[in-house]
Amino acid sequence: MVTNISKRRSADFIGFYRMVKYKLSLNHKKITSFFLVYLLLFIPLNYFINIFLADYLHNEFGISAISYGLAVFVSLCSYLICFGRTSFPGFIIVLLLLFGTIFYFLIYPSDANFVFTSFLDLAYNPFIILFVYCVPVFLIALSGEIDYKSIFRTLVILGRITIIALALFFFVLNIGWKRVGGQYMTTSYYALPFICSLMLSHVKKKKFLSLDLLISFLGIFMVIVGGSRGALLCVAIFAFLLIIISCYRDRKKLWLAALLVVLLLFFLIGSDSIFALLKSFATSIGFDSRTISKIEDSSFFVSNDRIALWSRCINSLFESPITTFFGYGLWGDRPIANGYSHNIFIELITSFGLVFGSALFLIIFVKIVKGTINSAKFANDKHSIFLLAIPYGFFQLFFSDSLLLNVWFFLLIGLMLNDKVSNKRVSTKRLFNSNDILHVI
Repeated sequence: MVTNISKRRSADFIGFYRMVKYKLSLNHKKITSFFLVYLLLFIPLNYFINIFLADYLHNEFGISAISYGLAVFVSLCSYLICFGRTSFPGFIIVLLLLFGTIFYFLIYPSDANFVFTSFLDLAYNPFIILFVYCVPVFLIALSGEIDYKSIFRTLVILGRITIIALALFFFVLNIGWKRVGGQYMTTSYYALPFICSLMLSHVKKKKFLSLDLLISFLGIFMVIVGGSRGALLCVAIFAFLLIIISCYRDRKKLWLAALLVVLLLFFLIGSDSIFALLKSFATSIGFDSRTISKIEDSSFFVSNDRIALWSRCINSLFESPITTFFGYGLWGDRPIANGYSHNIFIELITSFGLVFGSALFLIIFVKIVKGTINSAKFANDKHSIFLLAIPYGFFQLFFSDSLLLNVWFFLLIGLMLNDKVSNKRVSTKRLFNSNDILHVI
């Protein structure tokens, strides 16, 4: 009797699982596209909304419980939809991440708190961030079953709304500066995807001036006032990349590059008065811009804390031949850095050794460069998503964050592997002409 009941319950569970999977599989491109956008942007949007609720409406509760709870649901649904469609390389990568994490717990049990805090800590638990937010993004991108055009359009629309809303809240209503003053880096980096989506949208329009460009300038100004050097560098590098792409697409626009060089020279010549004006404006609205102060005292490119952190990680790598060659394993930089190393190259060599870590970094770097070159003509919207993921998913990792906690990095890896698998599937029968640039890699 008990056996029959157990079998019935098991059959009911399997039936429910299959029903949910079937329902989610219907129009799964639209569903997975929504899941991808949500997992990419729910953390910054949650952060900005909570600032508004706390500083303007004086609401102490915020929406974190709702947004993070929905993220867990989206993550579980993403696993149900995409895991069965995962290619062999993707499956191996997920297994390596899982076994690497288990290995860390076994080797460094006293430092387990650097990787796992609590199941209820949905916002800051590294284990949850990796396997609940990052891996689903990787699986969705790897599956390729998404609507790239609607995703890019959604990112641009959200970029317009977010940057204008931030400008309204912080400049017009003059709220939130106290909160942002303590978390200037978080605010600037969270605004980065929205700013870059608008910059890329402008380049795709092939216009000299557009609304998206003006709004992106507003966002860049907020980053300057906010004070995060890393975010500002990411924007500057991405802008330079887009100028190169724009000139590559239309050689007639070489004059634009020349004009920008001239403007840059004028900017450098009059930098003292320009920075004095910016600092005066920032002070008038009750905010002391760290970026402007760093430029004024010629320490913009100097970070003693980062240098000390990176030196500590590199020195630990040479403590023994074993650590030099094999590293400390996945998450291995955590106990050394007392957090994470804030540099993708340092993180890779600390985790996987000098040889394997450097080789892995070189592979990633070459693939991203190759993908950027192939994406320069915007033959499809997948190229737009690929380019948009580079500032937050690669540039930023040289200054801040960890690759194991960065959803945009996993988006990049998923897009690159998806294209490689797709190429193998159609290698016997080319679907497109050789003149069409239809592949990211």
